Amino acid sequence: AANPVGISNAELDYLIGVRDVIEVDVADHIEFSGNFRVEADGTFEVPTIYRRVRVGGLTTRQAEARIRDVLDDLVVGRAQVHVKVLVSRSRCYFMLGAVGRKGKYFMGLQDITVREALIRANIWGPGAKKDRVYIITPDERDRPSYVTVDGDAILMGSLRDDVVLKPGDIVYVPTTLYFKINKVIDEIIGQAERVQDIESDIQYGRRVGRDGYGRLEDAATP
Repeated sequence: AANPVGISNAELDYLIGVRDVIEVDVADHIEFSGNFRVEADGTFEVPTIYRRVRVGGLTTRQAEARIRDVLDDLVVGRAQVHVKVLVSRSRCYFMLGAVGRKGKYFMGLQDITVREALIRANIWGPGAKKDRVYIITPDERDRPSYVTVDGDAILMGSLRDDVVLKPGDIVYVPTTLYFKINKVIDEIIGQAERVQDIESDIQYGRRVGRDGYGRLEDAATP
């Protein structure tokens, strides 16, 4: 069957999750309609009848059927129900490593590819080793898997490695060896400069103590 106008396959296949906000429209029954947040147990409360309906893990069409069944005894005829996901907060991925914007990213209703994720996170930060990007997929049994992709090639238009991320994936961009060496050198120089500053302060303190400069009575003398 053809998709409803303006609705993509990704939206039809999307599984409603916790913290998502859904719009429920029951034709000719505003008392059962509205925008609702899916709670931690995967349910929302239908107004007026104050009954909780479980929609977590369902597509919008499956949710429509479930709500329709709940309303069967309350409306004349078969209820006409339309469900739409307004805000998707249940699917996310994470960007780590040498990227400009690290952290958690919400995926929304559409699929997110590696290329889109790299661009969103500002992959052009200093020291990014873009030719070897890790896509890590966590596992409930503590057996995470990973693949490596060539981010440089992807950003240049190659689609071979431009895979679709799965919810919970971690995209890790390592730093180049040159950048790591420079960072270590900077830290060594910074520590050396701090040591010199401390030694200068100590020597100054010794001179003040030896020569008597800085005494309160001297400081009070015009």
